[in-house]
Amino acid sequence: MEQLDNKLLERLSKERSPNSISIYMPTPKVDPESKENQNRINLKNKIKQAREELGNQGMKNHEIEDYLKPLNDLVDDALFLRNLWNGLVIFLNQNTFEYFTVPLDFDDFMYMGKDFYLLPLLRPVRENKEFYVLSLNLHGVKLYKSDRFNISEVEVEAFIPEKLEEATGIDHYKDKVYHHRSAKVGDGRTFYHGHARGEEDKKEEELKFLRYVEQGLQNVLHNEDKPLIVASVDHIFGLFKEVTDYKYLKEKNISESPKEESVHGLQEKAWALIQQELDQERQQMIQKYIDLTNKSDIVEEIIPNILYGRVDTLFVNKREYVWGRLKDESFDVDIHSERDDSSEDLLNFAAIKAYLHDGNIYLMEPGEMPQKNKLLNAIYRF
Repeated sequence: MEQLDNKLLERLSKERSPNSISIYMPTPKVDPESKENQNRINLKNKIKQAREELGNQGMKNHEIEDYLKPLNDLVDDALFLRNLWNGLVIFLNQNTFEYFTVPLDFDDFMYMGKDFYLLPLLRPVRENKEFYVLSLNLHGVKLYKSDRFNISEVEVEAFIPEKLEEATGIDHYKDKVYHHRSAKVGDGRTFYHGHARGEEDKKEEELKFLRYVEQGLQNVLHNEDKPLIVASVDHIFGLFKEVTDYKYLKEKNISESPKEESVHGLQEKAWALIQQELDQERQQMIQKYIDLTNKSDIVEEIIPNILYGRVDTLFVNKREYVWGRLKDESFDVDIHSERDDSSEDLLNFAAIKAYLHDGNIYLMEPGEMPQKNKLLNAIYRF
């Protein structure tokens, strides 16, 4: 399976042929045996739907079975169905068979046309970005490079001490340093009064350790401009902010002891912080649309401007289809009252083309559109 990214979307958008099948399947979070059964039933239902549509177009039974064989092979792959996580996306036509397991929230459906239905993938691919996660506590430091879909550990052992005692020679939890003073009492006995290392000494040891961590990080990340998210208890994160000079440190941390979290758990919680910023950006763009005058909500006007590279930002109603076709030479848009053999979903077409022309794409619920319930809202570049 290829990685789901810009290049793949661009390639799939160009692989147009009749009877192109796009399948989106959320996978259940149940025990493996139940997951296998539910995934098999769901995929069989999608194949049945595709078989009926192909039959309605006049394809013979043996031709249909040959065409759908890659999908039936997946149905028979018990290990694959049992181990699916999150969502499954499949693309099939006479030239292509691709499938992906992706951590996305999308509707369960099958689409057949002369193009692949890529709209649900645009947001996660467009918004995907790389970042670092620093798992930081006094008895274990790890650095991960991550994005929305993948996470891997970065080797830092040569630069960063793993534990506080490696940096200070003191075990923060076990070693006790006592300072003594003596006092005489009346019967000639001497009492010794001791006290454990004070809070200031403890803080200085932690800062010393974190300075070593910061120095090591600068060796690893000195040429980077990617966000750094720290997973640590709030106390340690507060001290780390005092010593770090990394410009792209996120102000909010994953507020817990990272030793209690799995790697993918860290990835999920780190991405949630990234997503908060992306959601804020989306709200700002909605307000920008409302305030501007160089905009449109007319599908027939927007699509030609997309093809001329004039659309900067496109909001797409993700719950609707607009069936029609584009006249190649004139870029005129012909909207069909009902779907026919020449139809394709113009919202899917518009979103993909705008994305490939470096536009910002936002997939919206109908009531979230800048102009509520419209099909498209576009901000023009000029």
